[in-house]
Parts: sequence; C-alpha cells; structure tokens
Amino acid sequence: MLMFFFLNDKFMMILAWILQSIGYYYVLKKIDENPVYSMIPFFAEWRISKYVYDRLIVFLRPFLITIILVVAGFYMNPLRGMGKLFIYIAFIIYFFFLMRMYSRLAKSFNKPFWYYIIMFFFPPLFLYMIGHSKDFFHGPTFKIGVFQPKLIRYIRYGLATLTSAAEIIGIFFLVSIISIRQLQPRILANTLLKDAENKTKNVVADGVIVTNQDVLGDNSSIINEAIHSRDYFFPDHSNDKSVVVMEYIIGSNLENAGGLATANIKQIKDATTKGENLSFVLQIGGSFRWFTEGIEENSNGRYTIKNGDLTLVEKLDDELCMSEPESLEDFIKWTKANYPADRYMLVLWDHGGGFSLGYGSDSLNKRKQGSTMLVNEMVQALKNANVKFDFIGFDACLMQNLE
Repeated sequence: MLMFFFLNDKFMMILAWILQSIGYYYVLKKIDENPVYSMIPFFAEWRISKYVYDRLIVFLRPFLITIILVVAGFYMNPLRGMGKLFIYIAFIIYFFFLMRMYSRLAKSFNKPFWYYIIMFFFPPLFLYMIGHSKDFFHGPTFKIGVFQPKLIRYIRYGLATLTSAAEIIGIFFLVSIISIRQLQPRILANTLLKDAENKTKNVVADGVIVTNQDVLGDNSSIINEAIHSRDYFFPDHSNDKSVVVMEYIIGSNLENAGGLATANIKQIKDATTKGENLSFVLQIGGSFRWFTEGIEENSNGRYTIKNGDLTLVEKLDDELCMSEPESLEDFIKWTKANYPADRYMLVLWDHGGGFSLGYGSDSLNKRKQGSTMLVNEMVQALKNANVKFDFIGFDACLMQNLE
C-alpha cells in the first residue's frame, strides 16, 4: 500500500513495491508458504491472511472494495478530483485491513508492543523483522467459531458472507454510477452525441417572420424611433463580403465528461455547409478527452472550420492554460493577422460564473493564480487585442447578465 503514496513518482512506486515484496518474501518463508507469492503484494496478503484468519472473506471484502475504488479512480484520473478521492478512500480501507492483519501476525509470533509502532510507520521493516524472528508461528489468534456447534458456525459464516457480498455489490453499483456520471464511457457519449446531431442537423426555419409590431404592439414605434446602439457603435455592414467568427473553446469537464463541446463543434460544422463567406477560427483546449475527430487528447490547438471540415492550423503548447487572459489576447491577435475579414465576431465557450467569478476553467492546465479568467482580465485582453467585434457572445452560464 506504500505505492498509493507515490502515484506521481514511478521510481518511488517501484521502490515501495520492492521493499514490500522483500518483507513478504521472508514472512512467507517463515510460515512455510511459497515465497513466490511475494512478487505481487496482494497475493502475499491473501496467503498470509489464510494463516491469521479463519475465513477467506476477511481478506476478500477489503480487497474487492479496494479494487473497485482503484479501478474507478484510474478510470477518472487518479491525480485529480473524484478519481483522486476514490484512490484515497481505497488506501484508507485497505490500510486498516493491513494494520489488522499485521497485528494478528505480530500476536502469532508473540511480539512486544514496539513492533506495532514499526508496523504502523514502516510496514516493510516490520515484515522483514517478523520474517527473521526466532519465534515460532502460533496460527490464528482469534477463533470464536471453534466453540460453537457446526450449524451455528455455518449460519454465522453464511450471514457474514451474504452481508459482505451485498456490501461489495452495493459499492460496485454506487461507484459505477458516480464514475459514469463524472466521465461517460466513449461508446455511450458517442451514441448520445450522434443522436443529438441527428435531431438538430436538418433543422430549418419555418419561414414565419416575427416583427417588432407583433411583439410590442403600439410600443414598437418608440423602439423604431430610438437611436439604435448598432447604428451608434458600428458602421454600415451591408456591403461587407466576409465574416470571421472566433470561437474560444475551453473544453473543461464539460467536454471531458460527455463531449458537450463536441456537440457544438458539430453544429458549427453543419452550419458552414449552408452558407458562404463565413469562416470559423477556433482555439480549442483545456480538456483531457475530445470526442471530435481531428482533435488530439490532452492538447491545445488552433483550427478552422469551412464547408463542414475541421482543419488543424497550429498546434499549441500542451501546457498552455486557456484560462489565462494572455492566451485569449494572443488568439485574437493571431486570428486578425492570419484571417482578415470585413467583420469579426467572438464567442467564448465554457463554464461561466458571472461578474464575480469570471469565465473559463481549464481542466488540463490550471492557472497559476485563481482558476478562471476574471471579467476585468477579459476586458483588458480585448483592449490589448485591438479588434472591433460586431458582437461578443458567451456560450457560458451567467456571462451576459446586465448587472
């Protein structure tokens, strides 16, 4: 179990494995068990528990629960979020089992109290000392069932086994549900994405035009006579020939869990097959997984979408944080320099937290300070980029509030 401490360091994991195996090697020899089992610590613990307990379920219960949690943790990423939490819970459960098993082992060799201190703080040394002990092994130290009638023992063991089985099955389903909700299997996510695409790709307008008069009635004249903000801020675009939409997509857990960014990218691809002189330039990153064909896992890059095709134009540093305002500023400047157009639009895609929390949470590379791009940082990035946008839209929660 020392290996759980060193998930970030392969060398330390290997060293912990070796030390644990050496200790188990001598213990297994001491109890006349095959020392080959020491190569895999779980096997060694299975064989030792057979000698210090009178029921196999005492080992199987924590072992299976640990395996369930570890598999789920590695499935979701053992170094982050819920995956890391599952790994820690697995460690705690199995650590307490090992401490219980080691204490039984110490009792079986009549070891003094200070052995238990070594057992807790450095198990490999404890196992090595047990293996080199001159004392003899006395077998299981706790056997209440021996003094009970056979029928009572069978009933007690049967109930204990059924209870443990029900607990293991319950934990398996609970952990599975949490894991799937946090990180949908690819086959499920792709099926849902395909279904959503089929439902939306052929949507067309019904030809009905709704006017100000229809909505506002007599008050429509007030609106029509007012100075429109578009007329005040923007020149006449009636003769413009080209439009570039800049899409800044931070996939975050939204893409990682179930491909939500991919769903919108597919809609953009579909839209570009139905119009001319409209180009999408995208900067995409901030997620471990991508469900869009042509986007690498754990990557950042710049792409174009024209005529329904996604094309990688520039691969960016994989350690680039998309939540940094400098990343947004650089993307806007780069797009203007490489894709001149009569009109520009900007859309920012990801989580949003409004005026107080800002926009964008990069799951791939965390910000050095904070976790999101604050509103004042976005304003400064837009000023520095010096591009006049026809509109700036947020495909993110709470980011277009009037307050």
